Amino acid sequence: MGEGSPTNPLLWIPEANERATAPKGQHESLARAWKRLWSYAVHELRDTAAADETMDQVAKSVAKVGERSSIRRPDAYVATAVVRKVRKLVAKEKVVEYAGSSHDLAARRSIPEKDSVKELENRIFMGEFLASMDEESRVICEMWLSGDEWKDIASDVGCSVQHAKDKLRHAIESTKKRLLGPGSSKP
Repeated sequence: MGEGSPTNPLLWIPEANERATAPKGQHESLARAWKRLWSYAVHELRDTAAADETMDQVAKSVAKVGERSSIRRPDAYVATAVVRKVRKLVAKEKVVEYAGSSHDLAARRSIPEKDSVKELENRIFMGEFLASMDEESRVICEMWLSGDEWKDIASDVGCSVQHAKDKLRHAIESTKKRLLGPGSSKP
């Protein structure tokens, strides 16, 4: 396999076997699709050799299927097989990130990430928010935040579903006003 050029897809279609041979009009379509798919594989895998190997594996697999049964649209069939194989290989790869020298790495670990600071601020705010609610509202809110169904929330608290929803809405609005000020209820 040469660098920069895809394998010819027509090499793996046996001309002697009529069932495995694509109709004449589809040969050109398959060749064009093959070039695009090879480029896709090179781009996604970032390696010409890996792309060639992947394309050859797909070609052999499709040839076996073509020997057993007729493939109506070989270009679409090959495209599906290539995309599936490439995605599987990309998902298996671990992303390696350059961290610099050991001094850079140590400095980077000592600086908290923006997301972790924001997450900490959100946790503190939610703790204050929940602490300023009455007990029943806090239980409803915690269950709702954990993804419990309204039916389960209402049965645990001992009220109707609509009452639990109204209680939570009122508790959130009043707590927002208390913590953020009177203008906080407006979106």
